[in-house]
Amino acid sequence: MKNRQLIWRICCSLAILLMVLAFSPVFIPTGVISPKLMGMPYTLWSGILLCIVMVVITYVATLAHPGREEQPTDGNA
Repeated sequence: MKNRQLIWRICCSLAILLMVLAFSPVFIPTGVISPKLMGMPYTLWSGILLCIVMVVITYVATLAHPGREEQPTDGNA
């Protein structure tokens, strides 16, 4: 149970950190289009990568959510 709370808090912290960084000059530099990846400018491919990372964090967080019900072990549904 404590493991799940730790994972939940780590996921929340990572999500907040990534969102703060997403709106900072780290992900949105002014007037920078290089380095390009498969013809996409930096802002576009870094935004796509950020989105994929957020989806993975959200998935892990749903598995570790403190309010998630445990599966019944006694066979009663």
